Amino acid sequence: MSEENKTLVRRELKEIFNEGKLDLADELLTSDYIVYDSALPEPVHGIEGFKRLRASYHDACSEVHTTIDDMIAEDDKVVTRWTTRGTHDKGQMMGVPPTGKQIEVTGITVNRISGGRIAEDWTVWDSLGLLRQLGAIPERVVRRDLVLRSKASRASPSFSTIFTNVVEHEFSEDRANLL
Repeated sequence: MSEENKTLVRRELKEIFNEGKLDLADELLTSDYIVYDSALPEPVHGIEGFKRLRASYHDACSEVHTTIDDMIAEDDKVVTRWTTRGTHDKGQMMGVPPTGKQIEVTGITVNRISGGRIAEDWTVWDSLGLLRQLGAIPERVVRRDLVLRSKASRASPSFSTIFTNVVEHEFSEDRANLL
């Protein structure tokens, strides 16, 4: 059963997402399909909602292609770690007008299979990284002097010590800018 489920999910990624064959969703998804996407405020319900969501990526980007980095299946679940690449040159994405920039995002999707069809998806992906690549969110560079200060205060600083020093510095700068 696991191999059949993996084949089903591969078809979804290859034929629907990469090749844009949205009508294939009628065959591969259950009628009550639902997707929980970490970048969306609400779940997407039904096959038509799925088609609109998938089309939105192709409406915003050319050369959209997803590769499967890892895939594991057990019982009625398939877990896929994936990377999507494309060029943001056609339309708005997450409120950002076309930038012409190459994008690359990674994510993990858990599919639940029922009756030989995909019934649910839970997707978590690097939407913050995408917004940074599009220039919608500035890159924050960790200042070397803050990291060094953390190292000087302890023989082997923890991540939390370094993080605390950086956050304290960033917030104090932000407060100063507001005054």
